[in-house]
Parts: sequence; C-alpha cells; structure tokens
Amino acid sequence: FKGQILLLDAPTGLLLISLEIPTSPSPVFCLMDKHIELHCNFTIWKSVKLEDVAVKWTINNEFGEKTVYQFDGKHTLYHRNGALVNPELLTQGSASLNLHNVTLDDEGIYTCTVLITPQYGSGTIQLQAGWASHYPLLSVLLSPQNPEITAGGEKTFSCDVHQFYPQEIDISWLVRKYGSKHERPLTQDICTGVPLAHDKKGMFTVLSRVTREVSEEDDGSLYICEVRHESLEKPLRGNTTIFVTSKCASFLILVMLLECSLWLLSACNRRTGTKLINCRFLGLVKYYETQSPLRSS
Repeated sequence: FKGQILLLDAPTGLLLISLEIPTSPSPVFCLMDKHIELHCNFTIWKSVKLEDVAVKWTINNEFGEKTVYQFDGKHTLYHRNGALVNPELLTQGSASLNLHNVTLDDEGIYTCTVLITPQYGSGTIQLQAGWASHYPLLSVLLSPQNPEITAGGEKTFSCDVHQFYPQEIDISWLVRKYGSKHERPLTQDICTGVPLAHDKKGMFTVLSRVTREVSEEDDGSLYICEVRHESLEKPLRGNTTIFVTSKCASFLILVMLLECSLWLLSACNRRTGTKLINCRFLGLVKYYETQSPLRSS
C-alpha cells in the first residue's frame, strides 16, 4: 500500500505534506514461533537527523487497537517483547518492524506511521500466523522430464518452486549415476533467481536452472533438485532421468532414412500400378503403397 496523509492523527498547528509509505504485500504469512519483518519504507528528499524522524507502529485485531512500537526522535518505547525497528535505518528511509517469536496474538492489521516534518503518512499491512500444516503446500516441478540427449550436447534443467513463505529458501542440485547409490552435488553452471511474491497472499516463487554437457556415461543418470525450507519437515525433491544416445547411432539412423528415401524416390519414378514397394536396408523393412500410377519425367 502507499500511505495517505492522515490529518486526524497529524500534530496540530502544522501544515503537512503527504508522505508515501510503501509496505509489504498484504496479507503476509508467518509461521508460529518464527521471525518476520514488516516492511515500511519512505523516501527522504534531503538529509535528515534522527531527531527529526518520528515513527509509530500499531496493531488492530480482535483485542482492539494498541501500540507496538514508538519512536519520537529521542526516546523509544516497546509495547511488545521482541519488537524492533533499527534506528540506524530511519534516516535512510526504512522503518521496518521486526517481530520475533510470532504467536496468534500477533495477527491483525498493522499501521506504520512516519513523520518527518513537514511530511507525514502511513501504510498498512495485514499479518496472518499459523503452523506449517495451515499453509499451502510448497511444490517443486523439474523439467524437462526424461529427455533424450545426444552425447556431447548440452541440456538445461529447470526447477520451479512455488507456494512458500517466508522468502528464505535453499535450492541445491545433485546427480546420481545409473546403478549407483551415491549422489554427487553439482556446483557449476547453476543460476538461481531471487524469490518473488507472485500472488496477493504474498507467497513466493523462484526458478533455478543448471546446464550440463552430457556424455554416453551419463545415460540413465538421475538429476535431482532438492529444496530446503523452514515450512518443510524434510527436504522436498524433484527429479528427472536422462537418456543419452551416441553421435554414431544418431548418424547411422539419419543415413538409413536418407538411403531409404532415395531408393523409394527412384522406385516411384518408374511407371507402376498399384503395388507394394518393399524397401530393405540394413535389415530395416518398410512397406510403401502407391495408390495411383505415376509417369516418369
């Protein structure tokens, strides 16, 4: 949200200018007993001193409205244990609120109010808390599935991870050779993006890719994308098996198809009635039927 000036709460006797307050996407989710940061940012157009900045955080829920944190330029008041705003960041345009050991009592609508005379504004965020079982299940999708690759070629594998919160997540890549129980971690040619909130609920999604050059020895290898996140009791995996063909085999198949096509073209150039043309090449038998006579050129 972008905050609007609130004249009812503004200090009296001052001509105030609206201050935009971008906050976290709302609602945001937090696991019970975990930490969350509620973002509250503002733009500073000129250098300000700490004593020129005033900040107030309030919560409105079933218990009513109450103050969580307050700073008047000199003094700080904490009305909830574990609530923290970094004063060093106030002069840099950040009044984000950190809450530790979140409980159900912390659920509600939070309002961040900032005063940098003569600018004044506020923004709101809704916080929801719960246990991991209450959250949408994190999902992992690895693609492509079971691809066929020519030896010596490169292949890029993508791992899409959806529906997770909070933002911190760990993604790793492993490979297990066919017939082996050992899983070897991959450390090169990996690109993992920054998790982004992709829906109105503030759930995150991220994409990780790895590019590999494969050889015939990689035939049947299992590629694994492993995800670790605090909402998971154990790591979640996506995997795919690759099938590798040799360059020689691919070349022979191409030659066979070309030879058979040339033979068929030569046979069809002769005057024929409706008949079966028997095409034999290196033990490969195919039957082609012409439906009408053809004139040779």
